[in-house]
Amino acid sequence: MVKGLNSDENEKNGTLTFLSNNVQAELGTVKFFNMGIFKLDDDAAEDSNGSVIQRFRAELYVERMEISIVGGGPPAPTPAP
Repeated sequence: MVKGLNSDENEKNGTLTFLSNNVQAELGTVKFFNMGIFKLDDDAAEDSNGSVIQRFRAELYVERMEISIVGGGPPAPTPAP
């Protein structure tokens, strides 16, 4: 939607992967489909030394998401007493 680029061919897909503390094991993923930016702002900040940190804030829309958790299948059945 930024600069009028809001058609289906301008939308993107992407994946966000969550990793364990050791940054080796994958805990889960979120897949994004038909994603686009509808707002982009300058969001500069200062670090502890007073230096400017250049950064931006993007607001996105997503038409569909799929969430996958490693080992996140159906719960194991409870054993009979």
